[in-house]
Formats: sequence, C-alpha cells, structure tokens
Amino acid sequence: MTRTLEAIYLSIVIPYINDIRSVKVFQLVNKKCFDSVGMLRINPWFTPQGNYIQWHDAIKEVSLDVMKTKELDQEIQLFRNIQTIQTDLDTIKQRKEIIETYNCIRIKYGIIDSNQFILDSFKEKLVELRVIIKKPICIDFKEFIHLKRIKLISINVKLNLFQFFTEKNQKFDWVYVNLTQNIDLFINQIDDYEIKKFVIETRKLNGINILNKQRLSKKIIVCCNEWIENKEAIVNYQDTFLYSSRKKNMNEAMKLYYPYSIELSWLYNENERVVDLSSFTNIIQIKQQFKPKQQYYYPSSLKMYDGCSLKNIPNSLIYLYLSDVVEFITIPSYIISLKLENVPHWTIADKNCINSLKLITDIDDKLPYEVTKLKNMKVMHLTNCIITNTLTVLTRLNKIRLSQCKISLNSNELPSSLTSIICRNCKTKSCFLPSSLVSLQILGMKSMEETPFYGFIFHNQMKLQQLSNDPGINITNPPTTITYLSIKNYSNNELLNLKNLSLLNVLGISNSSSLTIIIPSKLKELYCFSSIVTIQNPNESLLEGMYFKSCKMINWSSVPKLIKYLLFVPPISLPLNKKDYPNLKFHKTIIPNSQPDLFISQRLPNTINERRPLISKMDIKIIDN
Repeated sequence: MTRTLEAIYLSIVIPYINDIRSVKVFQLVNKKCFDSVGMLRINPWFTPQGNYIQWHDAIKEVSLDVMKTKELDQEIQLFRNIQTIQTDLDTIKQRKEIIETYNCIRIKYGIIDSNQFILDSFKEKLVELRVIIKKPICIDFKEFIHLKRIKLISINVKLNLFQFFTEKNQKFDWVYVNLTQNIDLFINQIDDYEIKKFVIETRKLNGINILNKQRLSKKIIVCCNEWIENKEAIVNYQDTFLYSSRKKNMNEAMKLYYPYSIELSWLYNENERVVDLSSFTNIIQIKQQFKPKQQYYYPSSLKMYDGCSLKNIPNSLIYLYLSDVVEFITIPSYIISLKLENVPHWTIADKNCINSLKLITDIDDKLPYEVTKLKNMKVMHLTNCIITNTLTVLTRLNKIRLSQCKISLNSNELPSSLTSIICRNCKTKSCFLPSSLVSLQILGMKSMEETPFYGFIFHNQMKLQQLSNDPGINITNPPTTITYLSIKNYSNNELLNLKNLSLLNVLGISNSSSLTIIIPSKLKELYCFSSIVTIQNPNESLLEGMYFKSCKMINWSSVPKLIKYLLFVPPISLPLNKKDYPNLKFHKTIIPNSQPDLFISQRLPNTINERRPLISKMDIKIIDN
C-alpha cells in the first residue's frame, strides 16, 4: 500500500497509528512514508504507551504525565513542520516556548478550578479548547477571535452560557456542553448564534424541558443514554445504552444501532416465554444480571457471556463469567477464559482448554482441587481462598494474583514457570516466593494467627526485577537483579543504601519521612510521594527525572546538576537557577486529576466523533421499566 499511495494520502493515516514509536518505524519503510510524516501540520498528541508492569502503585499516579511530557518532545522533533500544536493546559502553563513558537494551539484537556486564568496569554492563538470546570468562572469567548471548537464540562458547577457567548455573530464550528444553567433558554435562541453544531451531554432527557415541547433546531445534537424514537438528533454517547423492552421494539433498536455488546438487566415480560437473539449476529458480548425466567437463544457470533446460566450457550463462546450458580455445572470444553464467583460446585469437561481463571469463593473456602488439574493455565486470580494445595503441577502458570487469601505454601510448592505474583491483604506463615519470580507486589501482608511471619527473604538465585512493597517486606537486602523498586512506609531517620543495585532504573518512595538514600549509578527516575527524601550522592548517577507529589519539603541539594525533568504536585515555585542545570528543558507542574488511576487507556489516540457516533461502537443495555 505504501508503494502505490502518494505521501499526502499516507499522512492521513498517521494520527490513527497507536503510538509515536510506531510512527518512527513507519517513516523508515520508504521515502513516501518519510515524506508523509513531514506533511503533518498538526501533531497527533498520542496517548502514551507504557511498558510498565500490570499493577497500581504510587509510581503509576504520575507515570502517565511523565510519559506524556516526554513524548510531546518527541512529537515536536518528529513532526518537523507542524504549525498547530495539540497538548493539555498543564503543559502550556509551564512551557511558554510553545506559545511563542506555534501559530495555533489546541487544548485537548485541562482542568479549571480557580479564578487564575491562563488562557488570556494566548487567546489570539487558541483554535480549540476542551476543559473541565470545577469552580464558578466566566470566560467571554468574544475575545478569542480564532477559537472554533469548544468543549465545556462542568462538575458541580452551573454555567450560564449567555456569559460565555456574548457575541452572537461570532462563528463556531462545534460547541459541546453538559447540562448547564438556562440551557432551555439558550437552546431556544440557538438559531440566533453562528454555531454550526451544538452538542448537549446529559444522562436523562427530563433535564431538558424544551425537548418535549417543540422540534429541535438542526444545529442541536443531544448525547444521551436513552433512545427516543423519531428524534434523530438524539444519539447515544454513554458506554451503556438503556433500552426498555416494554416501550420499544428490540428489532428496531438493533437495526438502528447495530450493537456488538448488550446488557440485559431484569428483563421480564409475562407475555414472552422465549427471547430469541439468535438473528443478531453483530452481538459478541452479553451481560445478564439475573437468572433468566424465559428461554433464551443466543447468536452464534457470541464470544463472551457474563451471567448466571449456561443454558443454550453457543459453542462460539470462549470467555465465560458465571456468578451465583448453586447447582452443579460442567464448563464446556471450548472455554479458554473462565471467571467463577460464588459457584461452589463445578467441573471442566476438558482440563487442557482453560488458560485464564479468576475464582472468587466464600471467605475461607478451600481452593477447589479442580484448579490443580488445569495444566495449561497461564494466569490465575484467587480471592478469599485458603490455599494449601501444591501447585507445582501447573507447569505453564506465569502470573498469579491473590486477594484476601490464606497461603499455606512454601517456595517449592509453586511451579518454576511462575514469574509474577501480586498479593493483596493476604495472610501467610512462610516465605513462598519461588526463585523464578521476576515481578512481585505485596500489599497488606499479615501473619497467620498460629504462625508468626517475619518477612520475605530474597536469596541470591532469585531473578526478581520488579518489586513493589508494603510494610512487612524486608528490603534491606533486595536481589541485585532489581530494575524497578517501589518502597512504602520505610522506617524514619534511616539510611537506605541501594548502591549495590547496579541495574536499578526506577525508584519510588512513598509515606516515608526523613529518609536518606544512596542511589545506584544507573538510576534514571525517582518518584517521591508524601515523603521527605535526601540523596547523599545526587551527582554520581544518571538520574534524569525527579517527580514529587504531596511532599511537604523538598531537599533541593538532592537535585543533580544534569537533571532533565522536574514535576511537582501540588504546584510550587522553582528556586533553582536554571543556568546551573543545563539539561533542564522545563519545569512542569502537574495538577491532580479527579480520577486517581490514570493508567488505563492503551487505545488509539482520542479522535472522538463529535457528530453521530459509529453505530458499530455502541452498547445497548436492555432494561424493563
């Protein structure tokens, strides 16, 4: 394809590539691909793709911001001819050179929670603005002469749109708001404004009275999780689509929205004995929150079922999640991923088919013997179990996650294939870590009442590379193979000497005050959370980035001269003389996000369709009301 298409057409594809690393590979394919990268006039602003372990610790709370900051620099270097830059509001606050360098600025994300407003400094260059407003504030867009696209999401704040749009002749391509003050009155006058598309986000249509009184202007699109017949302007925007089986025809909904996933919630109609979904072959996921009273027939395209019954499940299914099943069941042989919650009596037809198991039992139930027969299993998550069974027979098991379990195992009772363990709020009587372990996270480990547990001992044969600890793990002598270390609640007024960890790249310290560290020479990133940390040897390492969150005091003498990145939460002034730090490109302030776990999305860049969403991407939740 790259040989037949001209570079101008190849450039259209670039914003839809997963990450900047893939673009770097793409431009090396041939000269056309290289030229197409240079044709972009707007940077894609990719979602960072992290190579981090799959758990959440203190380091993860700002790791996405760190990667986002670094990758923006890479985008600026790679897309050498961009004239419009896409970024977030926090980056603009700290990098004034962006305002000076580019003619047009698109703010794709930002939080406004104070009266100190920064947009005035570049209002003549702003062409797009998407922000969350948390405190009462008014922005008169009349002074933003090039602004064409606006998204205002208010949280616990009622916005008066008439104060934002004071000039009716000002032209906007797209304005997106959630429910605000005087919304009915503004909708009634929408044709007086030069706004091409006006989008309203709401969860319930009864919050907009005017929708029931008259025909909507063609400019208006209402994004809602309800389906209203004969109102084409109202579209679904939420993750789940509510659907009433009594009021509307299911066939019509399926034809209109063509969902790949539906949720059946308390669907019951006395006149129906059979619910036939077999003709809807677009459906690949079904979630059923009740035990069906009717006879259900599912489509042959179904891949995932989450519910309470195995009746009439097609053999196309590969992911099965069952809960609250009392009777004895036999898991079909075509299932490869299995989740059982409060299912006490079960067996599996083919012991070699399952490669992933999540088992949630009643508190202090013993681990079923059936688990030890799943010899092809690679991933296992156990909750509330008492684990006494020797698991060495599971020779392909790579990862195990234990939550609120009682563990009565020794290290020789786990398979040598095991490389990752996550323990949360478990109890144990001994050190059960196998020598094959590569990554380990322990949170809330306690001793069993009858046997005291004195902590984990790491022996020289252990291959451990990633360690995240809670109190109870002895980290005074971790394996020298460690590359990622997160330490929590370390004893006060103690010296932590990590110089022998010659491979350590990433270090996190949380909830530890008055801690002095000797860091290894190859350390590149240091994260400090609610801690007061002093580095004895800051200039003896390759430390590039230091990231602080909720730290009452920062010891500036611990900042090495060759540091490149400094990030702070909450914002603070920088007392350092930048002339003494030649590699420090910028100082970025991180504003805490309302959602604590930012490390979720690994998808394509955010290219939301502000018009009607793609019908193939829509979910339907079928309810009975």
